[in-house]
Amino acid sequence: MCTWMEGYAFGEVYDWVELYAGRALATQAVRLKGQRGARLDILYAEKGNHKSNYMDINSPSGLALCIITILQCKRSFLAWVAIKCSSWSSMNVGTSSRFACSSVGNILMPSVVEANQMLERTCLLLLLITSVGGCWCLEQPGGSVLQFYPSFRYVITMHAMNAGVSSVARTSWWMALYGSVTPKRHYCYSNSMSVSQLDRGVLSGWKTRPENATTKRTVCKTTGKKGYTATRNLRPTEHPDLLLRFLINSFAVPPSN
Repeated sequence: MCTWMEGYAFGEVYDWVELYAGRALATQAVRLKGQRGARLDILYAEKGNHKSNYMDINSPSGLALCIITILQCKRSFLAWVAIKCSSWSSMNVGTSSRFACSSVGNILMPSVVEANQMLERTCLLLLLITSVGGCWCLEQPGGSVLQFYPSFRYVITMHAMNAGVSSVARTSWWMALYGSVTPKRHYCYSNSMSVSQLDRGVLSGWKTRPENATTKRTVCKTTGKKGYTATRNLRPTEHPDLLLRFLINSFAVPPSN
């Protein structure tokens, strides 16, 4: 990779990077405030005769692109990392066999191996972000066991050993308090204490709301076993507008000139 990057001009361009961006609503909010944001997601790759998907972090070119993007960020930039949660969620435990005490999961399943590699490479990026003076936030749904994965625990431990136990913070919040149609508990780890501002307290009175909705429904698999699938209510809970505004203000970066 060093040979490939020879002669590449690096400049401090970005205030914000969003990994696993999806619809990139957060990056859109950042740009509307006059800041420069970069978004990366496997969905963004253009079709063509490429040896690998340069937007896939599990490919050599995808990892290289992530590294280059981070090296092009300004000091004190923010990286929002909403890594793909499907393999880590409690709904997937029948396939992944992931538990808090065994977060590596069933490595005979291709989806588990792919998710493990994705997280391990993400952990390397978190260390890189810290080393260049950036701030990172890694977000997951409340039922995710990602936080127990050995490589991620290593990242947390290294921060604590080198900068003290307060160098990494964890907070949880209810998406319903940011306007989501469902409660949806989330948690986030960050190397900034500002992340604690995302917690807006206890959720109350949600069950009495007329717009009460569910994000999953029960289905019967071909094997005869019961399973679950997402409903159309899941997508609007990803990043409500109120959460985006609060996020940008909590990790305020001066607009770019």
